Amino acid sequence: MSAGQQEAGEAASVQETAVRGVKLYQLPLFQDHRGSLTVGEFGAFLPFVPQRYFITYQVPGAHVRGEHAHRECTQWLTCVRGGCTVLVDDGVRRETFRLDNPRCGLLVPPMVWAAEYDHTEDSVLVVFASHHYDGGDYVRDYAEFQRLAAGA
Repeated sequence: MSAGQQEAGEAASVQETAVRGVKLYQLPLFQDHRGSLTVGEFGAFLPFVPQRYFITYQVPGAHVRGEHAHRECTQWLTCVRGGCTVLVDDGVRRETFRLDNPRCGLLVPPMVWAAEYDHTEDSVLVVFASHHYDGGDYVRDYAEFQRLAAGA
């Protein structure tokens, strides 16, 4: 079902956050006797058409994933099973979000540091990326990120 074909259900929403460019999306929800359905349309409702996706799962709860920023790549994160906490940081402000519902998506733009932690045992995090993998796009050193973010 596309956004244009929506029937009665819980509507979608987008919330600005304190961190520059980071947005928290609540996708629409449709429920009936067959179960639940949520939908997001890339390029229409969601702000980019993904060129790549990856999935993290079976992450031990004490481990941290991410811990980097991208120079050009935008990412959309959604936990389709279980949950994890995402820290985002633009060099000035930090905020954390608990992703534990497949209706919830977090948009992380370029030059925002992100780290995912506190994964539940069954967590499955799907990340859609606006660019193909490019190791040169990553800023993996936090001090370097702070210098770059200060100049942005």
